[in-house]
Amino acid sequence: MQLRVDSIKDKYQLVQYHLGIDHFDYNIAIEWAIELMKEGKDSDNICMLASFSKPTDSEEIKPYLSEVLTELNLEEKTGSEAVIALISFYMNQILANNNIRGYLTELCGIIYEKDGLQNDTYNLMNFYLLHHGWSQLEDIGVNHYFAGASLNNIEEVVRDQAENWLSENLD
Repeated sequence: MQLRVDSIKDKYQLVQYHLGIDHFDYNIAIEWAIELMKEGKDSDNICMLASFSKPTDSEEIKPYLSEVLTELNLEEKTGSEAVIALISFYMNQILANNNIRGYLTELCGIIYEKDGLQNDTYNLMNFYLLHHGWSQLEDIGVNHYFAGASLNNIEEVVRDQAENWLSENLD
């Protein structure tokens, strides 16, 4: 699934985390570079980044994105710091009622990519359960994954869990 990210502010944030996620959507970086050019920010690296065709080859585009971030004095987050920052971004998008289902799916993807459901390093198991519970509610009308979640309140439950995650996992 490809997330739709409309806000340039959100794109500014997301591109800083690209090294923390193995399957980062570099199409966002192309859109961001095009928007930078529209704002009058122009450099060889920005033009090169904007010139990539979708879908992108992540290994080919990474160096250009890193160079643009350096040019704009934006910190390039790596490792667990990038993952936590990206999770926080997703949580805040959920709290803002922006594509709750899409961001829930992205959180589930982080679980698969980083933990493989083994140790819940980033405390995302509730989001895995909500993701599958939501699908089960749509498929068979019942939810055996997350107690108390129904089609009538699933978005509210996801928002509550996002708020809990932020308060428990960020200083």
